[in-house]
Amino acid sequence: MPRRPLLAGAGLVVVAAIVVLAVRIYASGYGADNDTWLMLGTWDVLVDQQRYVPSRPPGYLLPELVIGATADVGGPWLSNLVSVVLAAGTLVLVHGLLRRRTGEATTALLLLAVLGCTPAFVIAATTSMDYVYGLFLFVAGWSVLERRGPAWAGGVLLGLAAASRLAYAPLGLVVVLLGPGRTRPRRDRGVAVVLLAVVTALGSVPSLRVAGDLSFLTAERPTGQGLAGVLGRAVVKGGDLLGLVGSVAAVVVVVLVVRDARARRRSSVGEWWLLVLAGVQLAVWLWIPAEPSYLLPALVALLAWLARPGLPAAVVRSLAVLVAALALYAVVDVRLVDVDHDNRYGYDTCDATEATGASLRPHVARGPLLGYPAMSDALRACNELQRDGQARRGPP
Repeated sequence: MPRRPLLAGAGLVVVAAIVVLAVRIYASGYGADNDTWLMLGTWDVLVDQQRYVPSRPPGYLLPELVIGATADVGGPWLSNLVSVVLAAGTLVLVHGLLRRRTGEATTALLLLAVLGCTPAFVIAATTSMDYVYGLFLFVAGWSVLERRGPAWAGGVLLGLAAASRLAYAPLGLVVVLLGPGRTRPRRDRGVAVVLLAVVTALGSVPSLRVAGDLSFLTAERPTGQGLAGVLGRAVVKGGDLLGLVGSVAAVVVVVLVVRDARARRRSSVGEWWLLVLAGVQLAVWLWIPAEPSYLLPALVALLAWLARPGLPAAVVRSLAVLVAALALYAVVDVRLVDVDHDNRYGYDTCDATEATGASLRPHVARGPLLGYPAMSDALRACNELQRDGQARRGPP
């Protein structure tokens, strides 16, 4: 195992660097994602016209209300602060899940650092976007059930995660039926499933009333380039979660963990339900490969799957390399392909942000955390137009 003082010192440097980059993003405003501004527009319409218009299908009721209300009171400083608190809570809960599996601190902290240094997580944690809402509530529900807490509380929390992002509904069912909920009495499982379904349905009622039918469940999918385009987008954008070097390092970690399990004549599958959980999320990703942030729950599931007692020094070292690769990716993005973009918003003030194709061209670009504040500034005028456009959507 690496020397602890050296590992601790390197860890402090990485944490300090990520914190500095995160503070810059926090101070740059609501964020670059146009969906944030659509959620702000949803709140504007709710306050000014007393009607609900979902920011986009299928509706993101809980974060739309919380982000809109906090932004109304304290601007991006307050709405971003909510994201920071939820992200911190997520890290605490995930650490609990990891520590229970590893039985010791070093490996659990390294696994947690993978999540904490992933750029998509850092951006979600410091901007007014809905990703961290669903992730926190999902991990909270999972933790309640794993700690043998009340089944009804686990079901409500998982339902609230789905009310934040509907994609968490099938993930919640996996947790209840195949994960920690599987060991609970049948009555407890039934209570959790019913409450998950009821809370999810209640969160979808406003969108259903606006649409008048189930068409609100049809999200906008990037299918313009056909099946090959969707698969290519899933691979390229999926790789953006950890970056090129980080993705390679992650594969090495998985290979070493599987080899160690086989050498000890243990099951290399480990907690199989976590692989099912990640598989369900990956299936959703293949259906709509829009943003790498969609893959955060799969990342948490895979980190929990990797967490097991007695991992050898080679695995610990490879985890440290992965964390270092993520810290490097935050500022330097090594890319194999160059992605073409078009302007899909119809406003002259909008930059081209819709991926339409790619070509093989190895190059180096600014990392996602280093370049985020500039991107946020560049897209602000476009995003403000989209926020204003919310008032013209939906029934009069």
